[in-house]
Amino acid sequence: MAIFPFINHVRRKSFDRTFMNEIVLFFTYDQIDLEIVKEDLITILPSIDCCFYPEKSNKSSIIYTDKDTIITLTPIGVLVSIPSKEYRDFSKTTSIWDHLETVLKYIGVNPLTWTFTKGNRFVFNKPILKEQYDAVYHLILSPSLLSKANEKHMYVSESEDQTCVFTCRFGMENFQGKDSLGLKTMIISQAYSIEGLASQVLERNEDMFDCWHWCVSEKTLAIMNNNA
Repeated sequence: MAIFPFINHVRRKSFDRTFMNEIVLFFTYDQIDLEIVKEDLITILPSIDCCFYPEKSNKSSIIYTDKDTIITLTPIGVLVSIPSKEYRDFSKTTSIWDHLETVLKYIGVNPLTWTFTKGNRFVFNKPILKEQYDAVYHLILSPSLLSKANEKHMYVSESEDQTCVFTCRFGMENFQGKDSLGLKTMIISQAYSIEGLASQVLERNEDMFDCWHWCVSEKTLAIMNNNA
């Protein structure tokens, strides 16, 4: 696990309620020619319970689905987008990474860096005035994050072993005509191994939970536990 300054490890748990709106992982690799691997790759997808998506695929991307998860292969990396509405326990996504490992081995890519991003959106039923923004930040976010974030509402921290970087950004935004607070957390890692991909992703998810937990207030945690 990664150790970041000021961020303590906490036991990961699944909450009764979630504000998750985005779960995206991007694994980069040395550039490949999709046209060379496309035809054969499509033939192996059914064997790993995946479905090719020809309507969205083109010369610059191969898109397929793994149940509700959308995987987009590009010449420089693979983007994995997990539906956040169904998200509760990330540990149940193991099969996705096992399937992706099979695909990446088949293609024979050379791994580079990878990123793990989770977004949260807190939507308000009433309009929020600009002079109320700080009060909203203090309600939803932790004093630790607010004290260390810069004037652009961003915080960056490198792990003690210098293998990855945690970044956090927050701010008010409009969503479907309603004011909301957006919180995005990301860990950028130097490298990954195709072998045993699932264990690497699940371990990084522990770090993601620690970082997210550090970002939010006790009030937010209580709401997610239906204790508020």
